[in-house]
Amino acid sequence: MQIRRTLTSTVLSAMVVSTLPTLPAQAQDASRFAATFAGGSVTWNEFHEELARRHRGKQLGKDSLEHLVEKAIVEREAERRGEKVSKEEIDRYLEMLEKQLAAADRSLREHLASRATSLASFRDYIALSRLYERLARADLGLDENTPLDSGRRKLWITEQKRKHTVETDVGKLPQDAAALVDEDPIALADLGLTMARSLVAEERRSILRQMVAYRLLGREAERLGIEITNEHYEKALATKRSEIESSPEYSKHGIDLESLLRAQGRSIADMQRGEVFRAEVLIEAIGRKRFTDDDLKAKLEKDPELWDRRVGASREVHRILLAIGEQRNEEQAIRDAKVLAAKITDAQTFAAAARRFSDDEGSKGRGGRLGWLHREEPGVDEALVAAAFRLEFGKVSEPVRDSDGVSLLLVTQATTGPKDRARLMAMRRYEVGAWLRDLVDRAGIEFHALPVQ
Repeated sequence: MQIRRTLTSTVLSAMVVSTLPTLPAQAQDASRFAATFAGGSVTWNEFHEELARRHRGKQLGKDSLEHLVEKAIVEREAERRGEKVSKEEIDRYLEMLEKQLAAADRSLREHLASRATSLASFRDYIALSRLYERLARADLGLDENTPLDSGRRKLWITEQKRKHTVETDVGKLPQDAAALVDEDPIALADLGLTMARSLVAEERRSILRQMVAYRLLGREAERLGIEITNEHYEKALATKRSEIESSPEYSKHGIDLESLLRAQGRSIADMQRGEVFRAEVLIEAIGRKRFTDDDLKAKLEKDPELWDRRVGASREVHRILLAIGEQRNEEQAIRDAKVLAAKITDAQTFAAAARRFSDDEGSKGRGGRLGWLHREEPGVDEALVAAAFRLEFGKVSEPVRDSDGVSLLLVTQATTGPKDRARLMAMRRYEVGAWLRDLVDRAGIEFHALPVQ
């Protein structure tokens, strides 16, 4: 089950880093689509740029960018010194590797196919790896019998970074660059391409659904005669600033929108160019047109209890899922959950356990955080919601049987729900979220496999 997150930051969401070499972004065939839907598409290049823009500050983005920077430095150093790796050397290395894999009953070609990587690209990776080792050994004065371990590699590349000018500060980069190495850009799309190969299919499809939603929102705005201007974007930016400033947690630590984005490896300009921000602006404008205050007031008056369940009290819920299947039956899952629960002492250990053991791919990377759940939450198993609202704060639940398996839950915060004007705004977000999910579900999205590079 994919948990649907909350809207406008929430509605839209409701919707081993690769060390292989990447092709230049310009070389990507723009006619190859990551997703197609009724009357529209998302190209791989668009997906790669959006992925990099969203997640460049996360560990996957940092590791991928580190690889690309090191690759650029090694290539520059090899060219400067006239170092090359011969075809014969690569052939010998491949032959050795294939023998090692065959001895372990494994196939190189099958492994490359699973990574959507061509043999030609893998040969390029071997050449890069051999150059890296050759240059580092020469500079460190190592003979062939001395291992080039990770510590020595780090020492060498750190020294090389001092010799080359490397800029990764988003505020100092050209619009579509992820970094500059000696003033030459590493394209944002190249970073996204490297990152994409470490995403599981479910994560990739989740982002693509959101990108399709953005395009459908644009169509709807045009149909309704809504024209988005700079004034809309400025208002949305001001709202974001206000939300950060009014948060006790952020204000206590002196955090504003700029510093929050900087911690994520982003900038205001970078955020404004991203599809998430632009979709939020469209959602706000369309929501006001489709669901007026008078309509919402009438619905609230007709069934206040329904809307209390939908937009009233909410809890911040975290989850560890132990899936049931061929590898584990229900009895084993319950037993494993109890053993795991006994080792969890607080929110930090819960998050660590979720990252390691949870089978919910949608939340494990966030330490099991599902987000804020109401008593009636679209796309969320009723058993999970009911258990979350019975649970004492800070306590790990007993094993909960749900549609996916057996879950452990943790509730860290709660709210009583918005009042008056704020409640109408929450109702509008709910209505837009339901409308948009239905729109995306009916779009006939076809997700395409990663193209072989």
